[in-house]
Amino acid sequence: WMSTDAGSQWASSPVPCTPEDGGAAVASIAFGHPHAWLVDCFDNEQSMQEQDTQHHLYGSVDAGARWVRLADPTKSGEPELLADNGSGHAFLTTESGLGDELVATFDGGLQWSSLFASGGSFSGWADLEFVDASTGYVIGPTHYAPEHLYRTDDGGRTWRILPVASPG
Repeated sequence: WMSTDAGSQWASSPVPCTPEDGGAAVASIAFGHPHAWLVDCFDNEQSMQEQDTQHHLYGSVDAGARWVRLADPTKSGEPELLADNGSGHAFLTTESGLGDELVATFDGGLQWSSLFASGGSFSGWADLEFVDASTGYVIGPTHYAPEHLYRTDDGGRTWRILPVASPG
């Protein structure tokens, strides 16, 4: 669904996912580019702890009027979050028994690589967001703790853990 008038009226917009692709699992609008969209079509075929799954990524530069198939971001994990920093860098978080992972593309979706992973066990991701093309945040799982706040200042090429005061 989309609105061009701040939510007063809504219209459905078809997604490019085919029955073979699976359903639209996560979507993203590029930071600063409201007509640039990404959608991850996920087959949701249950494999042993989501270790062998299919992600088919599509992109649109005209608010979903036309879609282009991009490279598959990963072959494992259940999709959780998808974000685009508006500079051709996109990020997908996945969860699986094999490892919760953050994968990225820095060339507009032609090639994807893993940036970092946790020990797995479906620990969870939250709030993958960019505040500008360079600065982004994600709350992510780790091997040793339930979650950490990560920050990037270079468009997602590197991420660091921010210190967070523990409650109590």
